[in-house]
Amino acid sequence: MEKLALSYSGIKNMAQNPAYFLWKRKQKVISDALEFGKAFHCRVLEPEKFNEQVIVFTDGKTRTSQKYEKFAVDPMNKDKIILIEKEQDKLETMATAVLSEGSYSKEIIQATGNLFEQRIDWEDIESETPCKGFLDIHNPEKHVIADLKSVQSAEPETFSKQCANNGYHQQAAFYIDGMNTIEDTDEYEKFLFICVEKSAPYQVAVYETDTQFIDVGRARNRPLIDLFAKCLKSNNWPAYPNRAIELTLPRWANRIY
Repeated sequence: MEKLALSYSGIKNMAQNPAYFLWKRKQKVISDALEFGKAFHCRVLEPEKFNEQVIVFTDGKTRTSQKYEKFAVDPMNKDKIILIEKEQDKLETMATAVLSEGSYSKEIIQATGNLFEQRIDWEDIESETPCKGFLDIHNPEKHVIADLKSVQSAEPETFSKQCANNGYHQQAAFYIDGMNTIEDTDEYEKFLFICVEKSAPYQVAVYETDTQFIDVGRARNRPLIDLFAKCLKSNNWPAYPNRAIELTLPRWANRIY
């Protein structure tokens, strides 16, 4: 197994507890949603690789038929992402939306000098911890990092809540700090999210993070990076405390009616 290094998803898992992080690392999760997301990224960011990595099942409308099962285990297909026709239609509609002529999203994605699906590795300066990341879009000349996301809604308030709930502010801060460390600079400051909705009319929005967004993400990351470093050094990955834990209500529920 690959040497332990902390990723964005690892930070989220460490937030539950270190034992969960270690368990999660050994799980290989494959779902239709994850496979669709990979195919969408490939279609938009690396279209020249799409036909090598993705294939469409055209002899049925679902994945439950014997024909599909036979198609999926065919040696020619087993290492590819398999879409059914309605998923392929949706994928193409989403790709057309995000790459529409004259759109800001297309301008970002097709900017000269872009690198796509780039792995980065660095050592966190404070904890001397190995870290890794995967950048959807990276433009070294402009010091721009962008992430392509398919979302239920790209409406500003809704996506802002989604960022808070899913830790996207932590992702942005983690990658910015990583690139600043790798390049020994402080020129990476903001992060772009290119959002395309997964249902009609497949609207697109581009968001640029503000300073608070990154500062809050960085503050959330710091104790989790330090905890990872401590566990890595001691090879001790504890779960929940082995004692009774005082239980209180969340603030929103702490009201007397």
